[in-house]
Amino acid sequence: MPLVLLTGLPCSGKTTRAKQLKGYLGEANQQVEIVSENEIINRKPADFSDVFLVQNKEKLLRGEIKSEVQRLLGKNTFVIVDAGNYLKSFRYELYCLSKTARETFCVIHCEVSEADAWQWNEANPVDRKIYSKKEFDELLLRYECPDNKNRWDAPLYTLHSVEDLDFEAIVNPLLRKSPAKANQSTVTMHSLPSNVICNIDQITKEAIQKVIKSETHSHIFSSSVVPQAKLLKIQTQFVTFIKKNPPKFSSSQEAAHEIEKMFSKFLEEHLKL
Repeated sequence: MPLVLLTGLPCSGKTTRAKQLKGYLGEANQQVEIVSENEIINRKPADFSDVFLVQNKEKLLRGEIKSEVQRLLGKNTFVIVDAGNYLKSFRYELYCLSKTARETFCVIHCEVSEADAWQWNEANPVDRKIYSKKEFDELLLRYECPDNKNRWDAPLYTLHSVEDLDFEAIVNPLLRKSPAKANQSTVTMHSLPSNVICNIDQITKEAIQKVIKSETHSHIFSSSVVPQAKLLKIQTQFVTFIKKNPPKFSSSQEAAHEIEKMFSKFLEEHLKL
């Protein structure tokens, strides 16, 4: 189901918009989950309150948001990200998650003046994030406005504080349009078990010795001795190929056994050339 990103200055009305959208979708019998930056911060210890002034804490916060989005995508649920999302690089990462999951995507930009945003910040209830002046100014400087020309910011809906949400204009295209196609940079690849990756050189070296000694392959070597350099070159080609195109195996033992068989065949074919 679709991924909806809210973005805007601190205290620009993102949480209000997220709740309004969730209410509309709930009335339409849609499952909705809000990934809330504010709630994640509130679950942290008191010393996490300066998150936007400490790089490592801020990186951890973005990681938790991304992890939560990744967990929820593809579960027949609208996912709404109620966060600043002020870095275009982070919006791009979330866009890639939706692309990999083959889900539709949009961005809602809550636009407000800096003066109004600061005024709303000072009037925030205690259960909301209240920004210090230093934090607020830092986020203003860092904020990268979304641009509809960027595929990770499109489609883009810009809302001013006095405007009502046009729910149908936002929701209907998300339900009707096809998701972006996953490409090589976003598709999830199979990975080899870590112990097989570490031992793949040893697996292939042992396979070379078995092939050389095998009577069934003796005709390959009957005319002349194969230079060791050529064998090592073939081994390197195979290792590079298998790491870039890892097959899917059910266990490490199966992976090691099958890779040995694949390499033996790979070696034989290349020595016949």
